[in-house]
Amino acid sequence: MIRALFVIPAALAFAACGDDDTTTDTTDTSDVDTSTDASDVADTIDPSDIDTTTDTSDVDTTTDASDIADPDASDVADTDAGEVVDNPWGFPIRTPASHHLLCESDHLDSLDTLDTDWLCTFAHDGVTGHIYTQSTPTACEVTFAGQPIYGSNSGWLARAGEPLVQLTDVEYDWGGNHHNDSLVFSWNGRAYRYYHSSIGFGFRKCHDVDCMQVRAADGTLIEDGCTPERSLPIVCRQVAADGTWEELVDTFERCPGDPNSP
Repeated sequence: MIRALFVIPAALAFAACGDDDTTTDTTDTSDVDTSTDASDVADTIDPSDIDTTTDTSDVDTTTDASDIADPDASDVADTDAGEVVDNPWGFPIRTPASHHLLCESDHLDSLDTLDTDWLCTFAHDGVTGHIYTQSTPTACEVTFAGQPIYGSNSGWLARAGEPLVQLTDVEYDWGGNHHNDSLVFSWNGRAYRYYHSSIGFGFRKCHDVDCMQVRAADGTLIEDGCTPERSLPIVCRQVAADGTWEELVDTFERCPGDPNSP
C-alpha cells in the first residue's frame, strides 16, 4: 500500500550538534503502562496484542468493557484517535491525534501538534526488517519557538517470518531550533540512533532521518553509519494525520550547502 506523507518536525534524543536537550513533564499515565504486566517487558509480543485477523474483539469500537480494560491492548498502542490502520507488517499503526500543549513562556501560551509516528527500514548485522514507532507529545518547550517534547514513546520491529518484537528505550527528539531530529531505540543488546548524514545551510536538515548509528549497551559506539559516506542507510516516512504514509523508497540526496558535498 502506498501512503501519503505528512511530515511533522521532531527532536534530538542524543543531544546532537549542540541542539537543546531538556527534560520532560510527567508522562500521561494513560500512554505509558507502569504495571508489572509481563507484556510490558517481554521481547516478543503476545500474538493477541498484534492479531490482524478479523476477530471483532480486535477492532470493535463499542463500549464493551472488554475493549477498554484489556491491559495488553494498552501495552501495544496508545491509539488516541481510536483507529488502527491496516498494514503489511502487522504493526498497531494508529491514526495520529492532535494535542493541545500549554507552554510556560511569555512568548507562547500553547502549541497544537500531532503525534509523531514513523515507519522506517532496518538493516544491520545481517538482520533486515521494518520498525514502527509512536511518539506522543506531552509538553511544550519554548526557546526561539515552541517545540514539542515527547514523553510517551513505543516501538516495534517486524522481520519476515518472525513474530513482532517490542523495542525498548524508544525516544523521539525534535532536535532543537534547527529541528535536526533523531529517533533512538534498543533491541537485542544494541542501541540504535536514526539521524542525518547530511546537514545543509544554517546547520539544518533537508530531509527525514537517513542513517543509523549503533552503540553497545554501555554506550560504546560500535558503528557510525551517519558519516558523509552514509555507510548504514535507512529510510523513514512519517505517518500522516489521515493514517497514510509515503512509500519507503530511498530518495536521499545531500543537502544544499552541505560542506561534505563533493
